[in-house]
Amino acid sequence: MKWPPRWNNRNRQAALDRRISHELRTPLAVLRGELEALQDGIRPLTREAVDSLFGDVMRLNRLTEDLYQLALSDQGALTYRKTLTDPMATLKEDLAALMPEFNSKQLSVQVIDNTPGPVSLYADPDRLSQLFRNLLKNSINYTDSGGRLEITVSKKGNTLLIDFSDSAPGVPEQELTKLFERFYR
Repeated sequence: MKWPPRWNNRNRQAALDRRISHELRTPLAVLRGELEALQDGIRPLTREAVDSLFGDVMRLNRLTEDLYQLALSDQGALTYRKTLTDPMATLKEDLAALMPEFNSKQLSVQVIDNTPGPVSLYADPDRLSQLFRNLLKNSINYTDSGGRLEITVSKKGNTLLIDFSDSAPGVPEQELTKLFERFYR
């Protein structure tokens, strides 16, 4: 995130606090509305209602965990448990876990493996999975129904290249510089 040069740490922290507050308000407002509807008898207390509330709580839990991980990263305290890892196995497991979501949006997925054989990385498999799932979920959320995702894996020297390319609508050119800003959607 680019901050105006005159901003000190206090201004930056206040801006970040406002963004975090905004990110938490919406799911909390939805949860509160559902609970009030249950209390007022507008919505019956059913298994589906409890499942919906549980889903809302889990989304809030993921959001707060993400914020915690961001804070650890900012402090340089994020831990990594690196081991020899097969990135293709991790990618295939993550893709299999999210295939129902791809299918429900009628998104086709193709993995093109151009590597000459098995590939290993010295990496944290959990962080690698977190990266893959983030990219896969972005494709689910921001690709039009009926679209496609093509994942191409190749090697160039000692470098492993994994290219995620999805169909429309894509990211508008003027938004590309904002992709790595916190909370940008």
